[in-house]
Amino acid sequence: MIDSISPRYAAIVCTLACTLLVACSNDDNVITLDANPSVSIALPQMLLDSEVIVQENLRPQIRLSTGAIVHLDKAEGNSWSGIVNVTPGSAFTATISWMEWLNGRELELATLTQEMEVAADGTITRSDSAGYSTAMDEDNDGKSNFSERENQSDPFQAENQSTVNSSADAVIDQPSGPVMQTEADSTTSATTDAAINPPTDAIPVEQAAIADLVVPRIATNAVPIIDGRGVSELGPDGELLGEWAAAIQVDNSGAPLLIDKLILSPDTDEDAGSPRRRWAAAHDSQYLYVLVLVDDDGDRHRDSDKALNMDDSIELFIDGDNSKSGSYDSNDFSRIIPLQLAGADKQSATSGDLAGPNSSDAPLSLSFATGPGIGPDGLIRPRYEQDVYEIRIELKSAGINLDEPFGFELQVNDDDQGGSRNSRWAWKLPTGSPDRANDDPSLFGTLVLE
Repeated sequence: MIDSISPRYAAIVCTLACTLLVACSNDDNVITLDANPSVSIALPQMLLDSEVIVQENLRPQIRLSTGAIVHLDKAEGNSWSGIVNVTPGSAFTATISWMEWLNGRELELATLTQEMEVAADGTITRSDSAGYSTAMDEDNDGKSNFSERENQSDPFQAENQSTVNSSADAVIDQPSGPVMQTEADSTTSATTDAAINPPTDAIPVEQAAIADLVVPRIATNAVPIIDGRGVSELGPDGELLGEWAAAIQVDNSGAPLLIDKLILSPDTDEDAGSPRRRWAAAHDSQYLYVLVLVDDDGDRHRDSDKALNMDDSIELFIDGDNSKSGSYDSNDFSRIIPLQLAGADKQSATSGDLAGPNSSDAPLSLSFATGPGIGPDGLIRPRYEQDVYEIRIELKSAGINLDEPFGFELQVNDDDQGGSRNSRWAWKLPTGSPDRANDDPSLFGTLVLE
């Protein structure tokens, strides 16, 4: 049997990557992929029926076959939400897991896998699954996590059969576990004994890399022109328009792609979390397209000769095979891209980028164009328009393969007074962390191409 669900906002689905907002329904026992498409998935009956498992310590999690993972956060009441982007005309597998917070750790109790297809108009169809499985065995003792919880033995220690604390007094006040109190969908099937008792000699399966976001694929006749002039205004909610409208603008948690982690601040009046720097990306199976917008409040400088990172500039970091090595190898790249040409105030740059100190010597095919002060209105003072960076990177030259994760980081250098920079901002590196992206690719974020 196939369930068909139509999107609420067809216009958005047709113009942008289709966004799935995951939220708990009013019944409190169903996860609903509820924004543009809508798909309901019942809470497993065995968890509702359990007299041992504390319902307040449960939370749902969704993993996609693209490598993306959807972390659901609690909203008002008993609702839970998370966002992931999929492109119309695609198919993927979604795995829904129910996790229990137990003794300071998370324990996977039940999983459901479903095949889903997104039609060109955004309509989602999904096939019936075989029901929830409880075959997960954290301590590899031949007893499933769920059966050990029901027997009140320790699912984390194969040798320790002492009773774990699962009373209501042991509830952890943590933001990611839903309260489940009503009856489950009667169509949800219970697990069988075979599911509860997996073979003890199962071969471990290598876990897929968890991506921060999935970069949407766009048609080759709709790619952005790399001229530094692709964004002159934004939509009513700050969304990109025109040739960058189909680019990804949020990560898999639904957070906007802000370059807001303050890692160096020798002389700045801004605080971490500032929304004045953002990025977006798309690909066409041959090139990766990256857009960066910077609200520089009208202060731009290019006076440090070859020390580009001391002037207004961005730094791009790529780990082509996502090896997450602690040092640079043959497909780890870093590039410093200046906002302006030397000696020419406010003049756009299309050349002059430099490799970072440890970047691979392999040829990286990269083109770019900047637009100093010709972007959307500034966030602080609208008359000072934002700076625009448009970048195109050949995937093959960067060692990036389709459907495989790769490491990625973006940083912005801000020079407001000339001389040395005033601050340095990162997308992935945490605020206050050592400035080590030029030394350690394991610190990069992770992207997957759709």
